Amino acid sequence: MSKFLRWDGVMLVFSADGLTGYLIGPRPADPITPVAQDVQRATTVEGLRLGDSVEKARQAYGARFKLEETSLGPEFYIANEPDGFPVLLGFTTGLTDVDTVEHIGAGDICAAR
Repeated sequence: MSKFLRWDGVMLVFSADGLTGYLIGPRPADPITPVAQDVQRATTVEGLRLGDSVEKARQAYGARFKLEETSLGPEFYIANEPDGFPVLLGFTTGLTDVDTVEHIGAGDICAAR
């Protein structure tokens, strides 16, 4: 069974074995509560952060960036190589280049999604 720790736009996911994943961005059930400024400034290794455009994500990650409509909405994956295993994931406001990144996460967050 997964357990969650949430604060200021950060959610950590734990299993019996320890930390299994994280997700940053506004809580889906409470989109009005602001995300802490430190969280908003956090970036991936390639410089992607909350609020950046889909176009910037595509430029930063190239063929490793995949974006599709899922049952949860517009969801992206960033693989370790073009057809490789997803190492980062998240959600955007839509599927066009002008839409923006709403959440960024990694690890096993299926129970949190």
